[in-house]
Amino acid sequence: MLDVISDNADFLIAAANTALDASLVPTMLNQRRDKASTVPLTTSITSTALWLFTALVFASISLWITMCASIVTASLWAIIAAQRFIYGDPASRRTPNSN
Repeated sequence: MLDVISDNADFLIAAANTALDASLVPTMLNQRRDKASTVPLTTSITSTALWLFTALVFASISLWITMCASIVTASLWAIIAAQRFIYGDPASRRTPNSN
C-alpha cells in the first residue's frame, strides 16, 4: 500500500494542493465582486512566500507537478494579497454612527 502512495506521491500531493486551491477561489472571487477584502495582508503575504518556498522544496526533490501546483497556490494567495492592498481594510471605510 505504501509503495502505491510513494510511487504516486507527486500526483497525490498535487491533488491535495489543488483541493486547497479550490477553497481559495471563492474567497478571491467574492473579494473581487465586493471590492473589499477581509483576509489580513500579513496572512496572504506570508502564505504567498511560504508556498513559493514549498515550490522550491518540491522542485529540489523532483516533484515537478506538485511544484507547479504550489506555484498556482502561491499565485492565488498573491492575488488575495493584492486585493487587500488595493481594496484596503473594510473596517477603515465604515463611517461612525452619528446618533
